[in-house]
Amino acid sequence: MKKTQVALAALALVASTAALAEVKLSGVIDIGVASTSKNAAGNGGTYMEQGSYNDHSAINLDVSEDLGSGLKAYASLGMGFDANGYNDNGGTAGQARAQFNRQSFVGVSGDFGSIQLGKQLSPFILSNVLMTNGVGNFYVNRMFLGGVGGLAGGGTGLNASGFFITNAVQYTTPSFSGWTLTAMTTTPSGTSGNAINSGTAPADADRYTAYRLAGALGPINLTAAYQNRKNAYTSTNVGGTMQLMEGLTGSAGYLTNKNEGADSVGSYNVGLAYALTGSTTASLQYAAGDRNGGNQSLTNLTIANALSKRTTAYATLARGTNGISGALGGFLGAVDANSSNSTVVVGVVNSF
Repeated sequence: MKKTQVALAALALVASTAALAEVKLSGVIDIGVASTSKNAAGNGGTYMEQGSYNDHSAINLDVSEDLGSGLKAYASLGMGFDANGYNDNGGTAGQARAQFNRQSFVGVSGDFGSIQLGKQLSPFILSNVLMTNGVGNFYVNRMFLGGVGGLAGGGTGLNASGFFITNAVQYTTPSFSGWTLTAMTTTPSGTSGNAINSGTAPADADRYTAYRLAGALGPINLTAAYQNRKNAYTSTNVGGTMQLMEGLTGSAGYLTNKNEGADSVGSYNVGLAYALTGSTTASLQYAAGDRNGGNQSLTNLTIANALSKRTTAYATLARGTNGISGALGGFLGAVDANSSNSTVVVGVVNSF
């Protein structure tokens, strides 16, 4: 009887602890029909595009647990997929086969801030995104104006390109007068069976570090970041958004990047977003860079209508010049350095 009572008490304790944990399944599906002008290789036409508004389609599993004394433990798993259900998010074949090709990390937070371990979005990339009023095919492709912006060095696939960083340790400070600092670094030798550099070079030849400072300066929401991948590239950015008047928001930012052994290049972006009605928003954005003779540019006009809290219909027109693609992802393949191209996408994005 005593053993039974002890077992029941232990079971009750486990059940009460589990009750404190929260599990959330969420995701986003962003699919549109696109038409793009052909490039020098003859690639173009009408096709299914994903991410032209939200940047990606993905499923996310998030878990959090109250540990008491102001502490919380949490974990996140994210998997990207394309419009046809293939387990991919624009990366290489090896990445496409990965079950969780976006973030996969655990963390602990409290009065000290937060610490996260695992594969995580770079704070530099987050800073790039938050200095625009952008939609997917703008705030992704804009990064390429800054000499690829650290997106093409050190490994293959999104997990090694500066988007999602494997073998990462990230710390974010608590808020000090509305300002926070985030620091990320990678372990020197990767993990067992998953080295930072999967090639023949020593694992520590591909070390990655990044820092981001974020806060408000009066009405301006500011963000600034730095990243470095050893023997590959160094990048900085600074920018922010500001409400100019009721319903009108402005954005601006600057990005500079130096690939190892190459000249430094940079780009700037400016934009406006205006609420036409309570459910319809128009945004116009422009970015230009000093790569390829200094006349690269990307212009994006988007009209979005919220059909509900979770579903938005949109139409976007993007035009890239001198080697910048108006299409998100690699549908066009390599874009000729002297060519211009335009892409129109009409789609729907749903979050759940």
